[in-house]
Amino acid sequence: MDNEFHIVGKVSKDGKLLISGIDEMNDFLSKWKNAKIVGTFKVFNPGGKEAMIGYYYGKILPDIQRAYFELGNQFSIEDTDLQLRVSCPMGSENVHQLSREQLKSYIEWIQQFASENLNLILTD
Repeated sequence: MDNEFHIVGKVSKDGKLLISGIDEMNDFLSKWKNAKIVGTFKVFNPGGKEAMIGYYYGKILPDIQRAYFELGNQFSIEDTDLQLRVSCPMGSENVHQLSREQLKSYIEWIQQFASENLNLILTD
């Protein structure tokens, strides 16, 4: 059983944590009753490239990896990253080399790809 879960969220104007996918998180945690956990938060400036890269590595790649696994492919995170990059018609540059606008387009392409090919909805 996979013992790692990635989730994204944001901090509200009044400093409260808003989490996307809280139901997914609760489903995951229900498999680990009475277990101890460690939570780590990475904070990024809203709308910045760093936030998009954090979303890519912290949410998109793990979710896509899980979707591929359900289809019978046992890709590592690195393999999942490579598979997405070579599948993308925009090219195969590392996300760190992309401009903010290129990264935004790449993430939008991945969201569409995941929806059409992996039956996976990636939320922002």
